[in-house]
Amino acid sequence: MVYVGDQQFAVPLASVANIIEYPVEQLHAISVGKNPLLNWNDQVYPYMSLATRLGVASPAPVNGKKVPVLLARTGTREVAMQVDGLGGTREVVIKPLGPQLAEIKGLGGATILGDGRVILILDVPGLWFREDTLRVGHQIQQPVAAAPAEKEHPTVMVVDDSLTVRKVTSKHLQKRGYEVMVAKDGIDAVEQLRERVPDLVDIEMPRMDGYELTSRVRSESGLKHVPIIMITSRAGAKHRQKAFDLGVDVYMSKPYQEEDLLKNIETLLARGHLQ
Repeated sequence: MVYVGDQQFAVPLASVANIIEYPVEQLHAISVGKNPLLNWNDQVYPYMSLATRLGVASPAPVNGKKVPVLLARTGTREVAMQVDGLGGTREVVIKPLGPQLAEIKGLGGATILGDGRVILILDVPGLWFREDTLRVGHQIQQPVAAAPAEKEHPTVMVVDDSLTVRKVTSKHLQKRGYEVMVAKDGIDAVEQLRERVPDLVDIEMPRMDGYELTSRVRSESGLKHVPIIMITSRAGAKHRQKAFDLGVDVYMSKPYQEEDLLKNIETLLARGHLQ
């Protein structure tokens, strides 16, 4: 496991040849240019910052310190990837990505930790295909050719404290023609909802604040009509009933099928148009 910014990712152990610590000042020097190279023990490695590659905000390393660098295998060569931290090794169950995500170079699968967090498994060779950038950021993403005076596509807000899950879910929904708003937690969602009201809210936070957000949305006169889908690792009847009591329209347990999520979204949106 590795950390990039405040996000956790998994890297297959078979892809890692070595882990070294490298001086920050030297990384600053080699990171300038189009094809940076890292020299270690008289061997030269193509170099990348994983935070830059993934588009994840990362704290600036402090001069005088050393940061972890993975020396990883990509077929017949080895490359150097800077990360922000190491999370140890663990055995995980690899979940395959659906066909809508399998085409993204750099993703090898996903796994669900015991606390419900979804962790993306990185495919090291795929990360070096730069024409397909895994850009993940906190922003409102909208389709290109929307008429300014007319709303053509329903808007879905995705709320998840995992930046990578927000990226994956947003990409899938956009491919189906939805406009997507993303929020990293309940507070962020409430702030955005004051400015713009979506057609549906999809909550995928493993922590209990998903209930708090539902309660907040249902208490606001301008928001209480918005359908809510809650996706969680908690499958127990107690948690399900609590969600319904607060006003959740659809409760889904992880792992789930993307097609089931899309069907639920379409059903709720169609129901809203009929009311």
